[in-house]
Amino acid sequence: TYLIGTEEDRYITRTLLPRVDGCRTLIHTIHRDDLDRHPHDHPWKRAVFLVVDGGYTDARWVQQEPEWDVLPSSSTGGVAHLGEWGWVRRELRPGDLNELHDTSYHRAVDVQPGTLTVGVVGERVQDWGFLVDGVKVLHDAYESSNGATRGPGIASES
Repeated sequence: TYLIGTEEDRYITRTLLPRVDGCRTLIHTIHRDDLDRHPHDHPWKRAVFLVVDGGYTDARWVQQEPEWDVLPSSSTGGVAHLGEWGWVRRELRPGDLNELHDTSYHRAVDVQPGTLTVGVVGERVQDWGFLVDGVKVLHDAYESSNGATRGPGIASES
C-alpha cells in the first residue's frame, strides 16, 4: 500500500495485490479530484474499476462520432467529417464499472472524498502520461515541469 500525492495533499491510497494469470487487482481510496490541468492515460492495455463506495465523475477526452454530409450509399459514397474533440462526463456511483484502455485520456472530478474502487488491470504496455495540446507528454516530464508530486512507486510498479 502506498500514497499517491503527499500526506498534506492526498490523492489516492493504492493497495496492490499479487498478479494472477497476468492480471493485478488494485484497491483505491480516492481522496480528492484529479487536479492536473490535462487528462492522463494509463500504462495498461485494459483496466476495469468497480466503484464500491462513494463516487466520482469520469471526465474523458474523446473524439465525437463522425458526421455524414451525405447519407452513405453504393452510388454516392458519402463524406465523413471527423467529430470534434471534447469532454464526455459520466457519473460513477456504487456498482458502476469504469473501463479504461491504454488510449483513454481522462480525469477524475467531483470526487466524494474516501471513494473506494477495486480494479483489475492487465499487463503494462506503455509508460503513462498526459495529453497536452494533442501530444502525449510522459508523466515524469510533465510532473517535473508542473511541480506535481504523485508519490513513490507510481512509475515503476508492474
